[in-house]
Amino acid sequence: MPDRLVTIRRFTHTWEADMARVILEAEGIPAYLVNADTVNVNWLWSNAVGGIRLRVPEKFARTAAEALSTRADLLPDNEVETSSPRPRR
Repeated sequence: MPDRLVTIRRFTHTWEADMARVILEAEGIPAYLVNADTVNVNWLWSNAVGGIRLRVPEKFARTAAEALSTRADLLPDNEVETSSPRPRR
């Protein structure tokens, strides 16, 4: 069974989310962006869809959060996902 994906961060702009994804992938952590295409088509929808979600497999969540915190100088000060993740349906 594949690992469940959890949201570790949300972004308003695609370029911010892409920077975070690249940081994680450089560390060998698989990362996925959810809603990035929707926001690219119409950026006004960003708030409506809950922003661009940066998701990683659950087993990498802690490592990914640490990797992003060490490179915080490159990323905007966005909300960090603190609630327990909900399973995808």
